[in-house]
Amino acid sequence: MEEGETNAFSKTNLFGPGLTAVQTQNLTEHYSIEKHVGNLFSPTFLFHTKDDAVVSVENAIRLDDALTAAGVRSAGKGGGSFSPFFLFLCVCL
Repeated sequence: MEEGETNAFSKTNLFGPGLTAVQTQNLTEHYSIEKHVGNLFSPTFLFHTKDDAVVSVENAIRLDDALTAAGVRSAGKGGGSFSPFFLFLCVCL
């Protein structure tokens, strides 16, 4: 949920309107899942389309990078035209 990768509309919907820059930054850090990945994180399947006009695929890439760095098994699938609003995250057993 880095600045420039998250649209303002998403942040307003998640955090609510009228926050200060500091409040927004604190909430961004709190809700940025890629910043909370550790070696006890569950194996994860990521699905995100490259042509998503609302949420940047960079968010899924950053999460996959964080999972890899923490030694967590992950499987990702990217591509086009499934649905521009579909991001699926699940625990793989």
